[in-house]
Amino acid sequence: MASLNMRPSLDNVESNIHIDKAKSIVDRFNNSSLNIVQAKANFEKKISEFNDIDPATAFTPRQHPSHIANEVDAQISFLRKLKFNYLEQNAKDKYIKTIVDDDSDIITADDNEALRRSNEQKKARLKDAKDRLAKRNKEVQELASDVESKYKSAQSLTEEFAKFTSQILDARLALSRLRTAHPLPRLSVATANATLETQTEKMAAMDAQLSENAARVEKVKEKVQDAARDVERLRMERAAKEEEVRQTKAEEEDERVVGLYDWYTASLALHRSLFSLVSTKSIAENELELTYKVPRSTTGSEVSKSINFTLTLLFHPNTRTLADASVASPDAEVSGLNLSDLIGSHVQSNDILGLVRGITSRVRAGELLSFSPPSPSSSSPYLKLHYIVPSCPDQENPYLDLNKPTVLLLHPRLLDSYFFVPQFRDPRLTHGYNTLAIDHHYLGKNSTSATVDDAPYDSWMIATDLLSALDLLNVNNCHIFAISLADPIAIRMYLLRPEQILSLTLCGMPPPVETDENRQQLIYLRDACYEKDDKGNDRLAQDVMRGLHWMFFSNETGPANIIDEWTASSPYKPSNGDLIFKFFASVLNRKEIPTEKFKSIFCPVLLIHGGNDSFYPPSVAQSQYDAMPNAQREVHILPNAPHFGS
Repeated sequence: MASLNMRPSLDNVESNIHIDKAKSIVDRFNNSSLNIVQAKANFEKKISEFNDIDPATAFTPRQHPSHIANEVDAQISFLRKLKFNYLEQNAKDKYIKTIVDDDSDIITADDNEALRRSNEQKKARLKDAKDRLAKRNKEVQELASDVESKYKSAQSLTEEFAKFTSQILDARLALSRLRTAHPLPRLSVATANATLETQTEKMAAMDAQLSENAARVEKVKEKVQDAARDVERLRMERAAKEEEVRQTKAEEEDERVVGLYDWYTASLALHRSLFSLVSTKSIAENELELTYKVPRSTTGSEVSKSINFTLTLLFHPNTRTLADASVASPDAEVSGLNLSDLIGSHVQSNDILGLVRGITSRVRAGELLSFSPPSPSSSSPYLKLHYIVPSCPDQENPYLDLNKPTVLLLHPRLLDSYFFVPQFRDPRLTHGYNTLAIDHHYLGKNSTSATVDDAPYDSWMIATDLLSALDLLNVNNCHIFAISLADPIAIRMYLLRPEQILSLTLCGMPPPVETDENRQQLIYLRDACYEKDDKGNDRLAQDVMRGLHWMFFSNETGPANIIDEWTASSPYKPSNGDLIFKFFASVLNRKEIPTEKFKSIFCPVLLIHGGNDSFYPPSVAQSQYDAMPNAQREVHILPNAPHFGS
């Protein structure tokens, strides 16, 4: 039978040693004849003896040494007065005797001077003695105070030790009673056998695992030996190749050939990797066959796979002008893609690189590009949109320079293209790019020619109409710069035609759907738009514009006259209630694009957001950044900037 022996800390031998040491120190402290302890008895004894000598002073309170000090001070004061009277009477007596006595010595000025010097010396010695006495008394008082505090501290420690010792003894007694009432458990035979069986099973399992590990080690050793043999074989092959290269290099006339060959080989491999190009084949002098193996985007738990297709390019003889192109693939997903419009537009513009990028982008997106957005068609069979090309020097007949890339500027939903006037005037943008701005529906110059109807009005419809406008302007591809509620339009334009959108710059990105707090603020603004201004005119109330100014610029002042300009040019007047209802309905009820659709975005995306945006916090931009894992993305938070950035 085994027993569990547990020794509590209260029964620890080391603790008993400490207790004995502490007891010894306390006994020495209590038995030592300290002067501070005997001082009180000596003081009382001296007071009693003094009272016996002078019974008349027995009623004077002398319970504390400070009383004696006060009494001594009073006596010193009395003696000083007595001394002064004595000196005064003595001086008078000597003066009278000197005057009356004829035989007295004559006192001269030298005698007085000698007496004065003697008195000054005696006074100096007396003052020095008094200073030493006062200093000594002060040191004695400080020492007495220090000794008293240390004595009290030692006395409190001894009392505390006595209390703790009593508590330890009580705890030991209580522990002894508990041990008597509740003895320590004993390990029975059955329990010991069960423990033995459990340990035996664990040991057997560990032996099996040890054998398995030994077998695995043997396999690893065999693999290492095989790898070592392969390394040795490859080392020999490398030596042979290096020898062959040295011989070839010795026969070469130009040493740059090897470097140029390596550079060309690396560049060709990089090009093939970037475009997923597997092989190239020249069928004829004017026909080229390119084979691609493009990884398709996957979502959820789908297994990733690659799609093979062949792109055949046919050129006009003896030129570099593309005449036609065709795509063939054994994969049904590629065969089901409608690429005729894409091929036709790029063949017309002789944009081979754009054609390859567009086809691979659609194939790579796979099913993500095959979904149909709601209501992709225009709101009406005929639509007139106003546009401007600020970068064109001829504003009477504006045109796009085909040698420059195009930047499409999408203004906020509540404003028009006048919003981008600072960008229109920036030579850094207008000299290197075609800047194109198109007014959205019912805004800017479109407000005079558009009729508010019951047709659907959402970001999908606007994106579709803007793409149609780009087709009419012969813009095969462009960069998009959008801000605020125009950002969802830019994203939908890419989802509709990814090959046509080269990059996205999204500023002040809104969430997929409005939050409850923002919805309440927008509903308040919508209802306020139905009210006339303070003078009863059919104009947007300035309170509404001030609210929008706060949403867009936070606490920034913005341009001084911007509120007046917005109020005068805004089409959202009380008399235009159908437009007010239609616009706010499109904002409040906009549908969220499924998260997996964002994974089909592969172009560069730059997200810019104001750190002090009071309407859409910077976390919105970060969440949109996380939703586009396949894009070449960056996010920049501008410190202390409002919704519109400045």
